Amino acid sequence: MTILIGMLRERGSPGPIATAMALAAMAQGADLIFFRPADVDLTRRVILARRFRGDRWEGCESRFPDVIENDDRVALAPHAAVWAALTGSAPFTTRRLGGKREMSRRLAGHSGLVPLMIPQMLPQSDADLDRGLAEFGTAILKPVYGSQGRGIWKLHGTAGGVEVRSSGDAAPFCAAQGRGLLERLTGGKPFLLQKFIDSRLPEGNPFDIRLHLRRDGRAEWQKIKIYARIGLPEAITSNVATGGSVSEALPLLRHRYGSEAPQVMRRLEDLAREVPGQVQSLYPRFEIDALGVDLGLDEHGQPWLFEINSFPGAKYFETADAVPRIGWCLYLARKAAAV
Repeated sequence: MTILIGMLRERGSPGPIATAMALAAMAQGADLIFFRPADVDLTRRVILARRFRGDRWEGCESRFPDVIENDDRVALAPHAAVWAALTGSAPFTTRRLGGKREMSRRLAGHSGLVPLMIPQMLPQSDADLDRGLAEFGTAILKPVYGSQGRGIWKLHGTAGGVEVRSSGDAAPFCAAQGRGLLERLTGGKPFLLQKFIDSRLPEGNPFDIRLHLRRDGRAEWQKIKIYARIGLPEAITSNVATGGSVSEALPLLRHRYGSEAPQVMRRLEDLAREVPGQVQSLYPRFEIDALGVDLGLDEHGQPWLFEINSFPGAKYFETADAVPRIGWCLYLARKAAAV
């Protein structure tokens, strides 16, 4: 029987990534449907899904899939009943790795990752904020559970107080130390205070490097792409969702580091091979399917770990990502069938 892959998303319609996945599934002898939690009929145990037919997506009624290619939000509370029914009958691909605080705690326990770790703390009071700024000088305050570069503040300690700015601000505002500054900036939510890594181009644009890594049909890690993300000059971060752009890594490195660029690139290639196994060792209870490893580079080309994403986007290279992604789905489905 043909293996049926269910591409499950919390909302939306099939786009370029789904189409690339459907074509990759057909090329590997599998079938793929796209659906949302609202499309699942638990009483009849059928799905009102969409299937790619030659050149367009069409509605269909489908059985439950043999493997679920899921995003990282469908397991949340509003969809608990559907999630329980689906995962009770098939393996699923993507697991949440935890928020920034939990991730940092785990990463700090691996000796191979320690050289990449940026000094940071979890401030609980204005006094903590002052101590962190005294240690770091300039720091980034970012939400523990944030995403896409939103809600981030850049802080710089001065003799008279603290300079504070957010992405898009033309200029910082000055705030006195203490007097509820932490509460004002965070709204009482957990935020990380992290030493500022000045990963910028000569023109002032912030940039980072994304290592896009994924398991294939043999459960082996593959480097799908190493590329740069470039922010607007006034931005704090280089996240594309906040108005940035993307570039091939090596040309950007040549522009930033000149003759040292090949050496920096080799270090990034090494990390693409080393980091997946190191991160996987911190999560022994399940297999990680993909990682988006975001690195900043300081003035010397030294990489620093900004963030690790367990559900990295594949915009601009959908086909290159889809082939191993479907292979991993087939690996999971066959592994489950063999049990």
